[in-house]
Order: sequence, then structure tokens, then C-alpha cells
Amino acid sequence: CHLVPARGTPVQVYNAGVPSEWQIRQGDYIKQVNGESASAAAMNAMVIGSEKLDLLVQRPYLFTRRVSRNGEKLGLDLKYGQGGCSLLVEKVSEGAVRRCCPEVRSGDRITAVNDQEGNADLLLMAIEEDPEAAEMVFSRGCT
Repeated sequence: CHLVPARGTPVQVYNAGVPSEWQIRQGDYIKQVNGESASAAAMNAMVIGSEKLDLLVQRPYLFTRRVSRNGEKLGLDLKYGQGGCSLLVEKVSEGAVRRCCPEVRSGDRITAVNDQEGNADLLLMAIEEDPEAAEMVFSRGCT
């Protein structure tokens, strides 16, 4: 979930009326929209075509791992969108990530690298800055 900093959005209106533990936060996973959970495209269609939204939102599972490259490639196929605030792990192949943190899997997101957060471009630059090692924060939506 990437929160838009505009005033008066439905999320801001909702958050203003509920206790902090119920508020929707950046990084949360939207798992269902008006009963639809088949795909992101299907959920987006529900958002566009509905006046009222019933969302199932889930807090992320966050974990931090240090990846020592030892001359290896990371072994990650990454995907990211314009203005996104994370890198989506599409595939984990042979490489440093599989060796150092075998629990990382497709669908996880990288949300910080060496304490650098922000947009996808900044995360990619942080990965490239140190060719030997990186501390990465991964986010996973629990199933």
C-alpha cells in the first residue's frame, strides 16, 4: 500500500476516525476489496467501480537480512513501478541472496537497503553502492 500525500483521500478520512492501531499505513497489504481477492487488477476494478469500499488490510511481516556477495550476483529478478516505494522480488535464482537468506521468495518486497528508504530508484542505487554487502529489509504479506 502506497499512501498518496493528498488531503481528503478516503484513506485519510478513514484514518481520522479510527484509533491508530486500526489506521491504514504505508506498507500495508490490501488483500481484498469488496470481497474480491483474485488479482490486483480485479481489486483495482472494484475500487474504480464502487462508491463504497470494504477492504481487508494486512500488516506486513518485516525481516532484515545482511547479504554478503562474495563476488556473486544477487540472484534476484526485481520489478518496480514508477513512483513505487519498494522493489518486488519476481524470482530468486542462484546467487548471494539465496545463499545468505534462503527464506527470501518471489512476492517479497525490498523496502530498505543499508538504511535507505524511498523510491525504487534510491533502493537500486543503494544496492549498487556497495558491491560487497548490503543490509536489506524485506516485506511479506502473510497468507
